[in-house]
Amino acid sequence: MWISVSCTALVVSLALLSAAPACAQDPEWSFNAKTPSPIQIPGWLPADSLRNALAYHEAADQIKGLAVDLNRDGAIDYILQYSREVCGTNCQYELIDGRTRRSIGLVGGSVVYIRAQAINGYPVINQYGHSSADSGSWSTLVFDGQQFVSVGTVWLEGAALEHLFGELKDVPYGEPRDNPR
Repeated sequence: MWISVSCTALVVSLALLSAAPACAQDPEWSFNAKTPSPIQIPGWLPADSLRNALAYHEAADQIKGLAVDLNRDGAIDYILQYSREVCGTNCQYELIDGRTRRSIGLVGGSVVYIRAQAINGYPVINQYGHSSADSGSWSTLVFDGQQFVSVGTVWLEGAALEHLFGELKDVPYGEPRDNPR
């Protein structure tokens, strides 16, 4: 169910999330459809993940993504961008755990925020799905031990949306500065 929320409701929902068990993580960072660059695809990449990423690409060297250690276990994890040709305003990305070599979920939107807070060893992720010039959906995803799952989505518009992006304006775009790649 989509709802329009005020700034107060947004603050309350973010405060509830911060009450969840968590541990400190790295600085926050974000990415959008322009951030991923062509990446070298590891040979062990799950076939379904590769097929999804390649669905609208003509060659494997066109796959774009990010290679970053999301959970700080020493193994490089992959964020594969689905074909840019089908992104439109909002893109979808598949998350691949580098240690277990399996898909751990999908995220998407016009911008994805990797938060400093971690739950079950992985950072909390927020995604914003653009709908119009002043509205869209804001979702929170957490790792449940097996995959990333959505724990809440709100519809934001007008002043609430402006407030949210005002709060996030200093979150840097691109891979984290200490990316171990």
